[in-house]
Amino acid sequence: MEKNTIGSFLAALRKSRGMTQQDVADYLNVSNKTVSKWERGTSYPEITLIPVIAELFGVTSDEILQGRRIINEEKNSDKQAVKSNSQLKRIIDSSIIRFKNISLIALALTAAGMILLFTIAYSFYRPVIGFGLLLMFLAASVTLELVQTNLTNAGLKNSEALLENNDILKEIHLAKNRYAFAVLFANMAAVVFGLPFVLLRYPLPFVLLRYTYYSESGVIAFSAYLALAPVLLAVTAILFLAAFSLFETILLKEEKGRLPAAIKKKIAALNSIQGGLISLSLLFVILGIMNYAWEVKTLLYLSSAGFVSGALAQFGVFVFFVTRHKVKTEKFLLLAEGLRNMLLGFAASLALNGVAFWEAQGATGYSYDLAYLSRAAWITIGTTMVYVYAKKHLQKNICR
Repeated sequence: MEKNTIGSFLAALRKSRGMTQQDVADYLNVSNKTVSKWERGTSYPEITLIPVIAELFGVTSDEILQGRRIINEEKNSDKQAVKSNSQLKRIIDSSIIRFKNISLIALALTAAGMILLFTIAYSFYRPVIGFGLLLMFLAASVTLELVQTNLTNAGLKNSEALLENNDILKEIHLAKNRYAFAVLFANMAAVVFGLPFVLLRYPLPFVLLRYTYYSESGVIAFSAYLALAPVLLAVTAILFLAAFSLFETILLKEEKGRLPAAIKKKIAALNSIQGGLISLSLLFVILGIMNYAWEVKTLLYLSSAGFVSGALAQFGVFVFFVTRHKVKTEKFLLLAEGLRNMLLGFAASLALNGVAFWEAQGATGYSYDLAYLSRAAWITIGTTMVYVYAKKHLQKNICR
């Protein structure tokens, strides 16, 4: 099959209609150079343009993909089907590359917004203006990605050839959703890293917002920002876990190799029980750091005993679920889930101890509380990275 089959067919259709390349370009909102490249076979039309081109020339999408007119007897021919799928595959690859490039432009807008924020905050001492510009760039980034996603979805829905080929359709949706997730998460992370520049104006009772972290110009000291970086990374890691879970549940629902229902129920049960015990343990930690708990020794002992009991109960539940499972790969998946829960609970208790040090020190210095918060942050970051890596590979083994 010649590489420029589609291009030759488009050129023949254009000439039969008495149209110039510029006429076609104006109708499709592209340049005449783009139409020329299509006809020479050096590039292919976007998948979203195939139905529009078919309507313009009064042919079907399948005929454009095959590069020839199809008579009724040939429509079910295996040879023509192979030819159509081969042409379609090349167009799909080209469309995915275009979507990837648009996503990279969206990520570049996000990065430009962060650069502007730091420049305006530390050069002109106007962090609020910088944060506002950051939000504008993030809005532009998300809008660009949404527009491209909607255009791609519209093209997929209007393509009969794609609707009949579920495997290729799933491949496109999976690639598109992955790039969209990357852009969405990058924008979420940018907001997290930009918040310390504006939170000074809100008297929230939290250790990260203490006024001593800010210079006289109202901008957070750069040394303090670097010290807070692990905490911001931890918040981003937790957001990633939540967003990644949602991404797996909703956007990847058509992907092959999802976990069996039985193991999913066991994972949900393990997470629910351990999550409840972690919450209970943290409540005892909060009780212990309250001022009056130090005056009433019974409350202090109760807080310590409650926290230790909750931690032991978490470990007991973890051992129970892991040891009762026979299948090795599924046992390791439960192991990853249980260890993640316990480590995140430990990180949360360290963070609460950081708050306790802050309360004890008052407004002088921030070495102890940030030390605790940084340890909690690095535990959270490490746990997230190991968990995502382990789950990805274990799930592949389970679903083979």
